[in-house]
Amino acid sequence: MGKSEPYALAEAVRWLKNVTVKELSIWYKHILSKLPDNELSIRPFLETELDKLSLKKGDDKLYEHPYYWAAFTVTGRTC
Repeated sequence: MGKSEPYALAEAVRWLKNVTVKELSIWYKHILSKLPDNELSIRPFLETELDKLSLKKGDDKLYEHPYYWAAFTVTGRTC
């Protein structure tokens, strides 16, 4: 069985708060490597984001501030 919704949300928030520029770049490159060459919606976005990330320090945490994650909540029935 999968994780509960509150646990999954807490895990995702923890990841978002702590992911570094270097880790995010690696993740984007991994996703890009799995996309077909003719994919025209996600590929340009990720390539642009990788260009932006290349201008930042590798150990920076871009989404550490609550602005990026505080609005996410679990509501309603979770079973």
